[in-house]
Amino acid sequence: MQRSEQVDVVKRLDLSGTWRFQIDPDDVGVKEGWWRRALPGTISLPGSLQAQGYGNDVTLDTPWVGLVREPEWYKDPRYAPYQPEEGLRFPFWLQPEKHYVGPAWYQRQVTVPEEWAGRRITLILERVHWESRVWVDDVEVGSDDSLATAHEYDLTPYLSPGEHTITIRVDNRMVVDVGENAHSVSDHTQTNWNGIIGTLALQAFDPVWIADVQIFPNVAERSARVVIQLANETGEAVEGELNLAARSYNAPSSHTPAPKSVPFTLEGKRAEYEVVYELGSDAQLWDEFHPALYRLTVTVAAQARAVASQGKAHGLRDPHHAQVLQASQALHASQGLHASQTPQPRGLRASHDALARQDPQASRALQEPQDPQDSQERQDPQETSGRQAPHALHVSHALQAGQDPRASQAPHGPRRQHAPHDPHAPHHPHAPYDPCHQHDPRHPQGSASPQFTDTREVTFGLREFTTQGTQFVINGRKTFLRGTLECAIFPLTGYPATDVASWRRIMKVIKAHGLNHIRFHSWCPPEAAFVAADEEGVYFQVECGLWATFGKENGVEEWLERETERIVRAFGNHPSLVMLAHGNEPHGDHVGFLKNWVKKWQAKDRRRLYTSGAGWPVIPESDYHSMYEPRIQRWGEELKSRINAQPPATTADYSAWVEKYDAPIVSHEIGQWCAYPNFAE
Repeated sequence: MQRSEQVDVVKRLDLSGTWRFQIDPDDVGVKEGWWRRALPGTISLPGSLQAQGYGNDVTLDTPWVGLVREPEWYKDPRYAPYQPEEGLRFPFWLQPEKHYVGPAWYQRQVTVPEEWAGRRITLILERVHWESRVWVDDVEVGSDDSLATAHEYDLTPYLSPGEHTITIRVDNRMVVDVGENAHSVSDHTQTNWNGIIGTLALQAFDPVWIADVQIFPNVAERSARVVIQLANETGEAVEGELNLAARSYNAPSSHTPAPKSVPFTLEGKRAEYEVVYELGSDAQLWDEFHPALYRLTVTVAAQARAVASQGKAHGLRDPHHAQVLQASQALHASQGLHASQTPQPRGLRASHDALARQDPQASRALQEPQDPQDSQERQDPQETSGRQAPHALHVSHALQAGQDPRASQAPHGPRRQHAPHDPHAPHHPHAPYDPCHQHDPRHPQGSASPQFTDTREVTFGLREFTTQGTQFVINGRKTFLRGTLECAIFPLTGYPATDVASWRRIMKVIKAHGLNHIRFHSWCPPEAAFVAADEEGVYFQVECGLWATFGKENGVEEWLERETERIVRAFGNHPSLVMLAHGNEPHGDHVGFLKNWVKKWQAKDRRRLYTSGAGWPVIPESDYHSMYEPRIQRWGEELKSRINAQPPATTADYSAWVEKYDAPIVSHEIGQWCAYPNFAE
């Protein structure tokens, strides 16, 4: 098929709408094979089952997730009017209409287009609460247990063109003991809902795709180190070109850095490439006052090496070869060489090698060796679009097997070894669905046009959030955090919003009150919150969903390691994510583990600051301390607290607290009061 004859292939199927449904309060669905039969009920997704009237009425025996400080409150005669046999009103938090804890099953038919034959197909489930298990027809695919990031499944081996049944089992019981009071799971705030509340979709990919893009800004150099992971399921070596092009899109004055092109050869299943992308001296910085954002478009265009060689043997002009050669000649010209002196490379690899010989700064792309076990892995996908003209090359060294692309902020700094993380195993989900991830398959015959293409658009900001002594610094300028707490409080639905408009309203309210910072207490918000904060200029402290006890050998430490990896991978490019903690107020044998957790992430990814936890422990390894002191209203002080015993003033001096430490202090939960809102507002 020639380029002019290509069909516009549908690349995404939206699965939102009516699903078949059944709750499983006795947990018999797996034993009885419910995926083999049509479920009897119906429900709308995205959504939660409780909000749609499924579950049990609230009674005195409802098994709440969350501490009830007065468990026998109903014996107090003052509560008698609120506990009739019907219409009980629970006094300690907002009461849902229905309550349900346990498995629930969701099912629907899908029609896979004929054009998807030979492509990689993934299922994206954004914001599942909590554990998901997926079947296609009669075969179980796997499971996922992330609270913060999308559950993504590789369905390629299970979906051929035609009709299929997808069945999903969602279990909102305490899959891992993250703590009954953690706002990621507790009935205290968002409620312990069951469902899927974000994007539900099938996506089709070419068998050569962009698996991940991570961007590491360098304010001093006005550049970004871009780490691109390519995946290849063709079963043979491929070669082609990576194209990068960025532009600012929300600042008063636009800025478009020069695009860049990088040739590559991929021998095995996966490799990572680093590109130093120069933004230029007029690059715009991101902060609370000027939240300038860039959208980086990364495109891969590839073909099987045999196809490329055949095209060259028949005298066909490879456009990518010409582009790389053009870039190489431009470099030679800058070095005082004439075109006639430029080595004439053979193919893309040769073009790259010839260029690298002339430019010591351009380094080679090292491919990850083929692993016989790779055939058992699920390869992970991602998103993209847009192709730009090439520019002079500057490629940093690629990742070797077992290395971490986030090990250093410096473009050519030392890399730290770590055990490779497998995001494709059942409990290691892929990064979340990004609506900017596009796929544009090509099927040329008799030419060297690209067979496989994929494009991802990634938003980032040029910013560095660091410390200087006991103060925070944004892009070299000292700043002061003026923040509030967000505890997953969404009373209208019982679960957090996943649309950008809802979160943009929240960020605008934050900014209108003169604030610049939000701490997400023992939970991580959805992707939409980061998008809105990026646009409005709000600094986030995100927590990995725990208010837990450590050292119980119950899997919480292992789950925290997985969840941190997932959060950083999914949301790490957002400039609003400036601080990360494991969770809130840990108990048990936690100090040693959290020391290692902080040091590990400081070594892996310096795009943000890390602290052990909110409240405690205060450890020297932390970049800053999130403390429960100093407070203006301590527990038990009542009318003796500073705010109650003294008149309002602006003369409070906390320097004695600051002088105790070598790092900044952030005092959260400085006071908590009951409030009676004016519902007319």
